[in-house]
Amino acid sequence: MGGDDPDVPPLAATVEFTPAKDNCEGWTFPGKRPEDIPVPSGEPTAEWAHRLGGIDNSITRLRLVIQGMNSHDVVLRNMRIVELRRGPLPTGTDVSLRTDCGGDLLERNYRVMLASDAPDFEFVTRADGDRVKVIKKPFGYKVSATDPEIFAIEANAAGEGYEQCDCLITWKLALDWTHKGEQGTLIVDDKGASFRTKSTHLNSPYPTVVKQGDAWK
Repeated sequence: MGGDDPDVPPLAATVEFTPAKDNCEGWTFPGKRPEDIPVPSGEPTAEWAHRLGGIDNSITRLRLVIQGMNSHDVVLRNMRIVELRRGPLPTGTDVSLRTDCGGDLLERNYRVMLASDAPDFEFVTRADGDRVKVIKKPFGYKVSATDPEIFAIEANAAGEGYEQCDCLITWKLALDWTHKGEQGTLIVDDKGASFRTKSTHLNSPYPTVVKQGDAWK
């Protein structure tokens, strides 16, 4: 099993995209008009959007399931942003899950502000109803084949104070681990490609649409 072979990481990560349906999150399809974007048969999803070249608008929400490959504990020492790049801002049709924005995602564990000078993960929880509380705590967990960990990640395209960079941010996650005296890093990405998150406060010359029935409105 993985972990006994030095070339095989002793842990694995499963990535699920979890856009918040109670918010006006969605995707930008660069250079495309609504008529250029096929209407999905069901609810628009991140997997559908990414397959067609869509870029996450403002926030990329992920649920990570981290599991060891054998019965020995793997210590997760750190989670960080790597291969972060900022490029030109693309314009195109925005597809939103809804037009009347609501609150934040109820499940929140870690948040990172991608446009900050030094993006770092913060542990986030809820306190006193809807108030979001940021807790400074060290990152440290253990996983094995029978004891996985699940992380909800909010990668916000803004910087400190929620300033936008008016750019396209590409990035990957890195999990630093220790196992049986060895150390390594597991890279988490979108099936080999970087995650892509758009940061902007500018109005696009292209429309914003939502799915109504079998058409964009």
